[in-house]
Amino acid sequence: MKIKTDRTNRIILILAGLLFITSLNAQDTTNFFPHQVGDFWECFFTDFIDEDTIQVEVIKDSLDQNGFHHIIQAARAINPIGPPKPFSFDTTMFILDTTKHQVLTYFSFGNGPLVKYKLDASEGDQWVLWQFDGGGFEMVRLSRVYQDIIFGVSTTLKQFNFFFTNDSTDTLGLVRDGDILSDKFGLVQRSDAEAGKFSFLKGAVLDLTVRSFFSRVSGIRRPVLNRC
Repeated sequence: MKIKTDRTNRIILILAGLLFITSLNAQDTTNFFPHQVGDFWECFFTDFIDEDTIQVEVIKDSLDQNGFHHIIQAARAINPIGPPKPFSFDTTMFILDTTKHQVLTYFSFGNGPLVKYKLDASEGDQWVLWQFDGGGFEMVRLSRVYQDIIFGVSTTLKQFNFFFTNDSTDTLGLVRDGDILSDKFGLVQRSDAEAGKFSFLKGAVLDLTVRSFFSRVSGIRRPVLNRC
């Protein structure tokens, strides 16, 4: 009887150890999308003619009965103060699904909510953002996952490219724009290839912690939309 009890205890200990290791290895993907009210970003913006500074702040984060976060990010330009430049940032509502590790958003033409980011995606994963009535697809592809240092902090970066294709299995469609998310700072770069717009993070206040302004990400000093 004692032998059987000891064996059972060993099995329980092994299972507990495996669960503990799994929990340590599990990534908190919400770090790629900070959403606490008061979280604040300041970004440099250029269309290679004019330059400006864009400020973005989380002004709402409410939790619904299904566990979804409903988030509003307010944006403004400050030179002079007013609405942000087109194709840079805008006041936007997001839905964060922490169970599926997805960020959904609405678009100005009425589509939504649509899955803009899959925070747990692996390099090479892609999905349909929406299907055009006349044919073709707007796609999202996680084209690159890599390490870099921002504001002296080591971080994982995920580059999401958005592109048009007539075939949803195509990996080489026409890239329209791209976002780079950091697991420490959220959105750190946005590029719009069609409109010739480019933004990158200058500084941030996240969870009441100030990250010093002004520092550039060493690996993304210019638009990086040359690959899907």
